[in-house]
Amino acid sequence: TGQRIGDVCALRWGDLGPMGFHVRQQKRGKRVLVPVHSELAAALSMVPKRGITILSDAQGSPLSVERLRRELQEFTRSLGAETVPHRRTP
Repeated sequence: TGQRIGDVCALRWGDLGPMGFHVRQQKRGKRVLVPVHSELAAALSMVPKRGITILSDAQGSPLSVERLRRELQEFTRSLGAETVPHRRTP
């Protein structure tokens, strides 16, 4: 989506419409429409809706920014690459 990691963790199923995600960005409070690529739409159609947020654990609890960051880093490390997901600064 090109959004900050905190904004991605906050995405709810209800934010997804036919044109894309309606997101209120945490940093600026600005409301934006994020178009959804056809590949992302296809992947989302296969994701079980366990909770309010799109990124949730098996019990339906939202994923924290820290957990998502850690899982992304573990995934890229398993592919032989390093990544530093955007960190929100106070």
